[in-house]
Amino acid sequence: MISNNMAMNILKRRQLVEKEPKEFALKREKWLSYLRVHFSYEDFKVCEMYNFDGEVIKTELYFEQFRNKYINTRRKLDSETVFEIDKLPQDQTVKIISEICLALIRNYIHFAVFCAENSRSPHIRIYDFEELRELDDFHHEQAQLEFWKSISPALWKFADRSVWSRGHLLQLEFALHFKHGTPFNLVFEWIPTFEKQEILFGIKEQKKVLVPRKRKEIQPICEIHGTKMYKTIEQKWLCAKCSLEEKNAKIKCVNN
Repeated sequence: MISNNMAMNILKRRQLVEKEPKEFALKREKWLSYLRVHFSYEDFKVCEMYNFDGEVIKTELYFEQFRNKYINTRRKLDSETVFEIDKLPQDQTVKIISEICLALIRNYIHFAVFCAENSRSPHIRIYDFEELRELDDFHHEQAQLEFWKSISPALWKFADRSVWSRGHLLQLEFALHFKHGTPFNLVFEWIPTFEKQEILFGIKEQKKVLVPRKRKEIQPICEIHGTKMYKTIEQKWLCAKCSLEEKNAKIKCVNN
């Protein structure tokens, strides 16, 4: 039974959805359309969920076939792994997430980073680890553990391991955050410009892809953080740490 106070909170949150920019709603619908097409009935399920002062309320999971603008939560994909931090203040999580992102870039792994204002940690999401689908529930989690260990032997321990379980509920991309009511938006995405190396989570020997280079580019250094920048597919140099800082809504470090 939903209390009157809870019903009023849900109504207020839905009113925020009514006022969200049209461009943001279109991004969410485009993402949902992609999920409908590329993932199965069992793999892709969604719901509406809210957390008010630690009290959680949600609808039943279902396959989202028709548009529902209030959806804000989805089931974790069987081919997906996530890195987020649950028990540290935000200034510490941003530093750790930035280092994890740099490690993923060095390993030529496609990933996206989403974040919502007031949330404790940005979320790193990797969608296309198809090997995970073939594993039972125990090895499904163990494979992700070994993967993140291989990415950062020192920092993997800060990850919230609960989100690695099969079927765990995740915040829906381009939707208002189920707890904070702020947009869960894309901070940046890194796509390797060459064939992705095959990552097998330590279950089998890794097969590295050697890519010949025509010339070696000098990576510029971020003047703010003193860390090396990385180049996007648009040929712009960016700083991962600047991209992830909450107060920098727009990426500062761009070197045309």
